[in-house]
Amino acid sequence: MNTQDYLFKKAKCSSFLKKVRDGKFIRVYKGEFDEASYCNSNDPDNEITSECCGEFDFLKTYYKKKQRNFTGFIVGVKDIVVTGYLVADTEYHPYNGEHLRIFKYPKEITKCAIVYYGNNKKSYVPLESIEVGD
Repeated sequence: MNTQDYLFKKAKCSSFLKKVRDGKFIRVYKGEFDEASYCNSNDPDNEITSECCGEFDFLKTYYKKKQRNFTGFIVGVKDIVVTGYLVADTEYHPYNGEHLRIFKYPKEITKCAIVYYGNNKKSYVPLESIEVGD
């Protein structure tokens, strides 16, 4: 089905994506040279996990799939980043010198429908979890 075929139709949904707060972030220390470290606030032993070196090894989870049956109306289609890497790397520019670059790199992207199921209540529903009606 084309994404235009989903718009403004009634849908039966079997699952949705729920936002996850996994506690992973990058902490930046300002100084003569900026430094960064990977941190996990959910880890009770040590909050700082490692120093940033520019590799794709610090995986952050943004959403997880939850099973629930509900109905609603589809108002749009959107790509959602489910998991992605947090990366901090030192870059060198000939005019500006060294500086710290922090970015996100998506690992898993899911195409989802934006489904409204109540008054100002919406959910992101993966397209494979939708049964479209009239």
